[in-house]
Amino acid sequence: MKTKTYSILFFAVSYILLFNACKRDAPCPSATPSIEHKYYLQDSSKKKIPYTGFDTLVFISDSGEIATLYGHGKQDTLQVYARNTQPGLDCDYHYDYWEFEIIQFTFTGNNPDLNSINYSVTTSDGTNPIPYIDGVAYGISINQKSNWYDSFYFNFIIDTITIKGINYLGRNIPIDNNLTLYFFYNSKYGIMKISNINGKTWTLKL
Repeated sequence: MKTKTYSILFFAVSYILLFNACKRDAPCPSATPSIEHKYYLQDSSKKKIPYTGFDTLVFISDSGEIATLYGHGKQDTLQVYARNTQPGLDCDYHYDYWEFEIIQFTFTGNNPDLNSINYSVTTSDGTNPIPYIDGVAYGISINQKSNWYDSFYFNFIIDTITIKGINYLGRNIPIDNNLTLYFFYNSKYGIMKISNINGKTWTLKL
């Protein structure tokens, strides 16, 4: 009786080991990185960019101070969002990739009150593999305070500023969630005015 029980137990264990061996030999999805999607900026979006890369931006404060910021060129790259999934306990991770074109401009200067502006245009902010609905997102950083906007042209009320007797259309946009720092954005000249940097307002010299 014991011999029969041991035989049944032997065959059961052998079956389990054979099953697991076959399972390990089963084909797994490749773990080699593969680009699934690429999102490029449309030409119409690129034409709206107000900077060339080596622009010199001169801002004058309401107290007469001058801040000169120099452009460091134009960077046109692809940012990558990666997501991995594990199809089975015996399989390696499989990686899916989404690539988003991003064009970046950096301006720096020596005035301690206004010393850096970063301007980015892309199809996504990089936090998920889904591009913005209208296909473009803007990233703005002023003195290291930054924010992302899905579109300047849909989320903010049209306003005007006057420089040397000429009115310019644009939008006043908050750079931080506390609504303490604003910049005025015009589609042709870009950032034209920055409000409330240490109590000062800076206006672009044209």
